[in-house]
Amino acid sequence: MRWTGAAWAAAGLIAGAVMAPVSAGAQEGDPVILGTRNTSWNTTTLEGEGAPGSPWFTLAVDQGTKLESLFAGGLTDIDAIEAWGAGGRRAIWAYSTNKEGTVTAQNGGTGSAVYAKQASTSATGPAIIGSGNAKGRGALFRGGAAQVRLEAASASTHPSSGQLGDLFLDKAGRLWLCKGGVAWVQLG
Repeated sequence: MRWTGAAWAAAGLIAGAVMAPVSAGAQEGDPVILGTRNTSWNTTTLEGEGAPGSPWFTLAVDQGTKLESLFAGGLTDIDAIEAWGAGGRRAIWAYSTNKEGTVTAQNGGTGSAVYAKQASTSATGPAIIGSGNAKGRGALFRGGAAQVRLEAASASTHPSSGQLGDLFLDKAGRLWLCKGGVAWVQLG
């Protein structure tokens, strides 16, 4: 039998497949191995706790397919959870069918419960979007001092143009409503 280049390549592929190390992740009841695929048919819980003042977390994954719960905390000046998204997708997406809401933020200190910032200097989209269904509202605000507060701009009047529904508070405290394009009406 004469060995051609194709035969040598096929033999090399077979030998490589037979001799290649097999990456084995944790199976049911085994410890979780980082950097490998870990499979389970039951809920898997991963817990961690560092030195005093460092972050702690509990992660539960249901049947190896979806995140069932995540609890994280930090006692120092670091974020308890950080998520980064790239490539046109969200960093965090949440879905729920309960009556309590999908995402809840509560601050026991003096800061804000939710902080949103449009960090791109070239983007024109809002930092927050609220979208209700055909029978609902896009947002509901409650507050003892006021339901909503607009921070006054440094400009002496409204922008030269805007989008229908834009509200603008100038530095003199005048409130403007944009009726689309260059049409503005002073509300107060």
